[in-house]
Amino acid sequence: MKNILAKGGIEFLAVLIGITSSLWIDDYSTSLNDKRKGKDALINISASLNKDLKHIDWVIRDLNNANTMLDSMIYNFNSLSKDSVAFYLDRTNMYLVFSPRISTYETLKNTGQLYKISDLNILEKIIGIYDMQYSWIKNMADEDKRNILILQDHLIEHYDIVPSDIWFIKLRDLDKEYDKLKNDQKYFNYLTVSYKTKLFAIENINGTKKRIVKILTEIDLSIKNMDN
Repeated sequence: MKNILAKGGIEFLAVLIGITSSLWIDDYSTSLNDKRKGKDALINISASLNKDLKHIDWVIRDLNNANTMLDSMIYNFNSLSKDSVAFYLDRTNMYLVFSPRISTYETLKNTGQLYKISDLNILEKIIGIYDMQYSWIKNMADEDKRNILILQDHLIEHYDIVPSDIWFIKLRDLDKEYDKLKNDQKYFNYLTVSYKTKLFAIENINGTKKRIVKILTEIDLSIKNMDN
């Protein structure tokens, strides 16, 4: 009887050890898989953000160029040549276009892989860039475009315009309408609103750029630590 109980106990213990080992192996395998997915998510986010940095540099450059022209039109109109006025009137119809690469982030988020990133501090910063910073810039881009469309409506209503061979539109006869433009306070008010909107956008985009540079450094360090 004792031998039977002993044998039964050994069998039970063997089964228990087998189940426990199987569960441990499954948990370990899941943990490794989650770690790999988290690492892959960081690598993909890093690649997308690095591409966005290049795009952001172009956006900032274009905004600064536009505001340089707007500043000249608003404060130094009388000192500008008519050729410069024609060029600036045309080029200041440009509005902010911001097109970050968000498809990678959205895919990682929708599949749940984004949340395999174990460093919650890095995860929070990534979400902040995509869901907050990029949203703010998009709102500014929408506002800038709205301002430009209002400005264009004003030119359409009050001036004789034709397609520009440089950018968008130009006055058909600047010499004829120069004095009218020079004394058009509403036109300069629109330029002022456009200038300030772009200025706010530049400040916000520069802030976003700094955040991206910082998080990329943290992501790179995190990936290196995973490899060690």
